[in-house]
Amino acid sequence: MNNILKNIVADHGPILVLDIGAKGGPFFELNNIRDLCCYFCFEPNPAMMKDLPGQKETIQEMTNLKPDAIYTFPYAVTHRTGDVNLYVTRRPGGTSTLKPNADVLGRFSKDNWSQVKDVIKTITVPSITLEEFLVSAGINRVDCLKLDTQGNELDILKSSGNLLKSISVIFVEVEFIQMYEDQPLFHDISLFLHRNGFELVDVKIDPAGRRFHARPDLPYDCYRAIWGDAVFVRTHDMYESFESLYQGFVLAGLGYADIAIDIFDKHKTLSGSEKKQLELFARQSAEPNTFKGKLKRCLERIFGLEIHRYNWLRGKQVKSVN
Repeated sequence: MNNILKNIVADHGPILVLDIGAKGGPFFELNNIRDLCCYFCFEPNPAMMKDLPGQKETIQEMTNLKPDAIYTFPYAVTHRTGDVNLYVTRRPGGTSTLKPNADVLGRFSKDNWSQVKDVIKTITVPSITLEEFLVSAGINRVDCLKLDTQGNELDILKSSGNLLKSISVIFVEVEFIQMYEDQPLFHDISLFLHRNGFELVDVKIDPAGRRFHARPDLPYDCYRAIWGDAVFVRTHDMYESFESLYQGFVLAGLGYADIAIDIFDKHKTLSGSEKKQLELFARQSAEPNTFKGKLKRCLERIFGLEIHRYNWLRGKQVKSVN
C-alpha cells in the first residue's frame, strides 16, 4: 500500500465507513484501502447479524477507533428511533422495514426473485436515526456511506438531518420500480441528493439487477433494469483539508480513478511527488484483483476499442475530434 496514504491516516485517523444493511459482510469493495478503514455495520435481521464479523457492541462502548476495525450493531436505521417492524421475506435479501409490493412483484411470477413478495414472518427490531447514531458515537464525518436497505434508503438519508453535509461519498442501492409499498425510487433519491450538494458519479446495474417477465433464456440486457447501485459525491472547492483527500481515497478505492486523480491534482497540501504517488495508487486501485476480473480487463484492453468506439450503423471507428 502507498506509504503516503498510511502517513495521512496515521495523522488524521481511519477512513470512516458506515455500512447500513450489512447482510453478507461489511462493504469491502473499497479496493486497496480496506486496511485503512474503520467500519460501522448495521444489520437488524438477527439471522444475518449473527454471521457478521467484528465487535458487537452498543454505541457507547465504542472506543479507540482505528484502521481495520469493525463494529456491528443490531439496528434498523430509519426515520425514527424506537421499534419498527421488519418484514422477513422468503428471499432473505428482500427483507425490509417496508412491506413488499405484491402487485408489482407479482408481474415477475416466472422469476424466482418474485419470492420477495412472500413475507414469512414479521419481527420487531430496534431502530435509530442516522443523526442520532452519529451524535451518540461522536462521529463528525463519514467518508463513505453505503446503503442497501431494500427501499428505505431515502428515509435514512433524510434522517441524517444537518449532518448530511458531513458525508463525503454515498454508495446506495436504488430501485427503478416500486418493489415495496410507498418506496421512493432512484429519481427521488437523486433529486434529494442533488438539492443537498451531491453529484451523481455512476449507476451500476449488474446482471442480477435485471429480471424477466416471460422468458429466462434471453440475454440479460433484454430484461428491464429493476435495481442498481448509484454513487454520489459531495461537491466542494476546498482542496486543502484531509477530508477531501479521504474523498479521493474512497473514490479511488471504488475504482473511479479519474475523479480521484483530479482531486489529488487540485489538492493544495500535496507536493508534485505526492500527487504522482497518489495517481499511481488510484490507477492501481482501478485494476481488478480477481482472476476473473483480470481476464475481463485483459479482453477489454484487446477488444475494447473496437467494441466501444465502433459505429455499428456506419461501419467504422468513431474518433474524437481534437
